[in-house]
Amino acid sequence: MVDGTDSATQQEVGMLTKIDFSSNLVRTENRATWDASQSSCAYSGSKESGVSKHFWTRISVSGRYVSVIGAHLKANPTQPSSCAQREAQVEVLRAIAQARYDAGDAVIVAGDLNDYSDRHVDAGNNSPTSKVLKRLRDFNDDGVDELEEVGGRIAQVSRYTWQSGSSKAKLDYILTSRADIEVVSAAIRHDLVTSSVSDHFPLVATLDIKPRNTSLLGTVGANSVTNATMATSVAVGIAVFAMTTIFFR
Repeated sequence: MVDGTDSATQQEVGMLTKIDFSSNLVRTENRATWDASQSSCAYSGSKESGVSKHFWTRISVSGRYVSVIGAHLKANPTQPSSCAQREAQVEVLRAIAQARYDAGDAVIVAGDLNDYSDRHVDAGNNSPTSKVLKRLRDFNDDGVDELEEVGGRIAQVSRYTWQSGSSKAKLDYILTSRADIEVVSAAIRHDLVTSSVSDHFPLVATLDIKPRNTSLLGTVGANSVTNATMATSVAVGIAVFAMTTIFFR
């Protein structure tokens, strides 16, 4: 677990794993501003933000480094100021993801992002006002998605991690680097929720870590991985962060 700075909830984020850490969990104090010219949040104020609840760490899967980024972003998906804050927060996460990806690591971003996907509509047919998921998928602005939302592998009728009455929404995500990771399976376990632990359903994925496939990279990514470590994956363990669970196969 890594200490956060969320004064409102005093929540922390952490990771449980059977795989030894190659790097300690760390949290950056970096901050970013939202780009009003590219935003659809309908917010006119100034919004600069860090990510009070996040971590970055590194594990080794069969000789291949995997960087894991866990985060819990600002709540309220459609509220304008919260929307703008998440757009600032995602810039901090993008910078971490790009740095680790350019270093040759496979990358996983997971957690409660408190936003809707523009790519994979959830069971509640919710549409995002922010560009958080779009910006995160293409973290180096080369026009090619470096990260895949594993929730896209789940049928829309089951694509929700939160429910209140008849209202349903998918707020929790696992994103994986397409050039490094094969998504074997993904599911949302609606049978495992317990309100004493969380009001969200767990998102579960099984992944294969593979040699980097440079044919899936844009120009920026392809130029940055010529010396990346390559290895074949095997089943080695389980990692859990918040309400997202990942198995490596």
